[in-house]
Amino acid sequence: MGIEYDGYMLVDCTLRAKQELNLKRLHLQIPLRPMHAGLCYGAWVYPEESWQKWMTAMHSGAVGGDLAFRFSPNIWLGDEQRGLCW
Repeated sequence: MGIEYDGYMLVDCTLRAKQELNLKRLHLQIPLRPMHAGLCYGAWVYPEESWQKWMTAMHSGAVGGDLAFRFSPNIWLGDEQRGLCW
């Protein structure tokens, strides 16, 4: 684990199954209070089919409800004072 000067931490982890399996989906659920999770940024989180409709593959701005994104190497959720990036 490394911690940068601004508090950004990089943590590597490994997930292992107790038995052999075929993994089709992996969901990461991080319950945060809406008062601390009003803003979100994620790059390349929308499928390519939606790019023409939304003109972008990223989400940036207010959170209006539950968000379900495809895999992205960097998603941030927080408010003007704090945030969580994974």
